[in-house]
Amino acid sequence: MSNNVDSVLIRMYNTGSVGDCFLLLFQKQGITSFSMLIDCGGYKTKKEDITKCVEDIKNQIVDNAIDLVVVTHEHEDHVSGFNQAREIFDGITFKQVWMSWAENESDSLAQKLFEEKGKKIKALHSILEKHLGQIQQNLRSEIKQNGLSKSLKMRRLNFSNALEL
Repeated sequence: MSNNVDSVLIRMYNTGSVGDCFLLLFQKQGITSFSMLIDCGGYKTKKEDITKCVEDIKNQIVDNAIDLVVVTHEHEDHVSGFNQAREIFDGITFKQVWMSWAENESDSLAQKLFEEKGKKIKALHSILEKHLGQIQQNLRSEIKQNGLSKSLKMRRLNFSNALEL
């Protein structure tokens, strides 16, 4: 590909919210020889915002095809656009799609890590609920006793405890 490329045009799209959508066009003398889309999504992105991005992508690519689509991971802010702009994407050919091995349900290590993550998240929620619940009770007592503004001035929350899962 290096002989066929003298520049790379990188388009970073504003998906309307927190999200990622990048189109890389590898070009020689302004003519695209290879296209790569990295993610397409946004967190709680409006359909019309992502549709504008995908319409521009379609206008930038050659022969309604993207040579390589890279999905870094399956979070909403990285993939929601593929569903929200499905009507446009249905008219685009993806020649290759690369996805993270960590999302592969048949990969035993990926599944083990996913299960471990779930256990740690559950433990963290339990600990936070316990400790934040106590802090909340203490704050209510202080507010009753001292009033809101004095309690807020007096109170500093210190989260110095280490958590080992």
